[in-house]
Amino acid sequence: MSRPRISVGELMVKEVVKVDADSTLMEVAKKMREKNVGCVVVCEGKKPVGIITEWDIMEKVVAKNIKPGERRAKDVMSAPLISVNRKTDVLEAFKIMRAKKIRRLPVVEGGKLLGIISLIDMVSVFQRELAAEAEELIEKR
Repeated sequence: MSRPRISVGELMVKEVVKVDADSTLMEVAKKMREKNVGCVVVCEGKKPVGIITEWDIMEKVVAKNIKPGERRAKDVMSAPLISVNRKTDVLEAFKIMRAKKIRRLPVVEGGKLLGIISLIDMVSVFQRELAAEAEELIEKR
């Protein structure tokens, strides 16, 4: 039996931490620590243009001995921003993440940031799907 597909909009986290493209990396790191998040979406005005993850800071700043007060978010963000819209099927979003080797995917519509979905958010959905399918198979026996 086919179950209805779950959209990204149903799973996304709506409270996304954002920073301005001209923020220093020190400001970015402090905001990530204060908000206890692993990434921030970089915006120019209200338009999302990139993303910075904890890995980006480690790889592009710390490992290269760059002074975080001297560089801007726009200097190290991953861009162009890879995103989906809220109607995107979770499985399709997962395929994009796997193909692009990313763990977080902003949800954007009409140039507006609506939320973000992570690989971890998807795992629980896939676990439930597998459990339901296994239960169906057992019942058919």
